Amino acid sequence: MNEALFGPLGLKDTGLDLDGGDHGVVMGYANFPGGLAPQPNANTSIVAGAGAVYSTLDDLLVWQRALHRGEVLKPFSYQQMLSDHSPEDTPKERGRPHRAWGYGIFSNRLGEQVTPSFEDRQIYHTGSWGGFRNLMLYQPEADISVIVLSNNYHLRDQVFLIAEQAMAEALGREFPTGLDR
Repeated sequence: MNEALFGPLGLKDTGLDLDGGDHGVVMGYANFPGGLAPQPNANTSIVAGAGAVYSTLDDLLVWQRALHRGEVLKPFSYQQMLSDHSPEDTPKERGRPHRAWGYGIFSNRLGEQVTPSFEDRQIYHTGSWGGFRNLMLYQPEADISVIVLSNNYHLRDQVFLIAEQAMAEALGREFPTGLDR
């Protein structure tokens, strides 16, 4: 990974947490009835490829731009990554339109889940593990990336709303003030 991707893309603060080391990763937290609780540094080596990568906001933006601007995958592979590979009988989620499952990435009109809503298609990936909740959005027609990182696992709705507020503002849409889901 370091030789094939991280180094060539200039990702200076991205690596693999396969050795259980500290790597300067911040502490993750979770909200419990007894209050805010630190979450121990999880052994992400058990989910290599799905969660063993650590990074920074700056490096994630470099990654996002490289991925969506054709620096990582060939055009055919990129289209395959974005194509819907979900089973035909996949049910709607919470009454919402079908979410296209690509290879490790999703596509949907997430702005329909905020108020006031907006309909721009977004390509996205979520991340949550050991006290963290994150969301990376990309709007291809405007070439806009939004990345929201949180070190509290239980802030799913707040992370989602902040991400959609940022996307709406970047697209010149009306500013969402609440969730509609």
